[in-house]
Amino acid sequence: MCNSMKIAVLYDILGNYFALEAVLKEIEHQNIDVIIVGGNIVWGPHPLEVLDLLRQCPIKKQFIRGNTERELFNSSCDVMASQGYFSEMYTWCLSKLTAQDVKWLGAMQSTFVYENILFVHASPRSDTEGIRKTTADAEISEMLKNVQQEIVVCGHTYRQFTREIGNQIVVNAGSVGLQMDSKGACWLMIDDAGIQFMETDYNFEIAAMEMMHSHCPRRQEFASHLLESSLE
Repeated sequence: MCNSMKIAVLYDILGNYFALEAVLKEIEHQNIDVIIVGGNIVWGPHPLEVLDLLRQCPIKKQFIRGNTERELFNSSCDVMASQGYFSEMYTWCLSKLTAQDVKWLGAMQSTFVYENILFVHASPRSDTEGIRKTTADAEISEMLKNVQQEIVVCGHTYRQFTREIGNQIVVNAGSVGLQMDSKGACWLMIDDAGIQFMETDYNFEIAAMEMMHSHCPRRQEFASHLLESSLE
C-alpha cells in the first residue's frame, strides 16, 4: 500500500501530554518513516508541552489543520471569535502559546493525500462534520462524492472504526488524547500490510491528576473523561 513506507497516524491529541508521550515512545520502536498528525493538537490541558514533544521528535511529520487549530487562529485575530465554553478554552490556550505557534497552527493545510489515501480532520467537506459508526451510508456517500481516493482517513469523533461505502473505505483513527471505547491512546499504523488500529497503554490516573494541576478551564471534564474511559 505504501511502497515500503511505514506511517503513524495521530489524531485528536487534545493537549494530552502523557498520551502523546506514550505513543511517541512506541513509535520509536516501530521504524516509522512519517508521522501524520491529523489536527486538534493543542486544545487541552497541556498545549505547549504537546507542541514541544512533537517538535523534539526527530521523525518527519505532516500536519493537518483541525477545527481547533482554525478556531484558535481566528480567536487570536478576533475573527469569528468563539463564545462561552470555547472562548474560555481558546483564551487559555492562547496564553500558553506564542504568536508564532498560533500562526503556524493556523497555516496548516486542511487535507493531505498520499497515494490512494485522503487524510482529512473530520470529513472531506468540513473540519467539524464528524463521521461516526452510526452515520448513515447515504450521508457519508454525500460527503465523499467529490473524493477520488479509495481510502479516507479521518478523526474528530474519537472512536476507531472502518466503514465501507460503495467502492471507498472510511477509517477513523480514533483519538490519542481523549479516546473512547478504548483503554489506551488510539492511533493508526499504515504500511504494506494495510491499516492497523493501534492502542498504546499509559497511566490514566497520573494523566488525569496532572490535568487537574494544569489550570486548564475544563480540566475536570478532561480528567473525568480519562478515568471513565479506563473503566469501560
